[in-house]
Amino acid sequence: MPTIKWLGHASIQILGSKKLLIDPFIKENPAAKIGLDDVEADLILVTHGHPDHIGDTVYLAKKRNIPVVAIFEITNYLQKKGLTDIIPMNIGGKKDFDFGWVKMVPAVHSSSINDEGTILYAGNPAGFVVNIDGKTIYVAGDTALFKDMELIGELLKPDLAILPVGDNFTMNTEEAIYAAKLLKVKKIIPIHFNTWDIITVDISDFKTKCIDNGLEPIILEVNGEYEL
Repeated sequence: MPTIKWLGHASIQILGSKKLLIDPFIKENPAAKIGLDDVEADLILVTHGHPDHIGDTVYLAKKRNIPVVAIFEITNYLQKKGLTDIIPMNIGGKKDFDFGWVKMVPAVHSSSINDEGTILYAGNPAGFVVNIDGKTIYVAGDTALFKDMELIGELLKPDLAILPVGDNFTMNTEEAIYAAKLLKVKKIIPIHFNTWDIITVDISDFKTKCIDNGLEPIILEVNGEYEL
């Protein structure tokens, strides 16, 4: 069974027959409790170009020869940074892997890359639905609540959702709970909260409200793990 590990902020490892690393923001992440060179992955997935998500992708991919999945515009940028093992996708696309499959789904947010002070267009923001070792996990990326989450639930049937709850840039607690209902999931792992004051959340309140709505909140400590 795959295990989900939270590296702080929005960085996630999914550990199964392969090690997947999503949004590897480690070095500058004030919540991280792992050294950059200690992070392991067989595949990196990037939801969008903001620095707290694309993060250390270039460094890790070059150092470890890790392939990277991202939207077309981001993979173009990564090519210019010297990466050769890239897998471009776009919204709605699905790619088979030896562990299962990855589907790129919409997110309602923005996306750009700050390249040494120059702001670059980074395509649309995205989320991922990952099927690994027979389990299906929805990783929303940074997003607002949107009605088409219902389609993700109906068509892809995730077993668990990893949702941002920090408000200000993304959904808040109440909207994440509503998203879970649209997705038809009972289990939520909250991310993208309490890294900075601007996304401060009372996570005990999140837990209580989830339980009151018949959901199972999985509150991980940084570097904490959950076996699905």
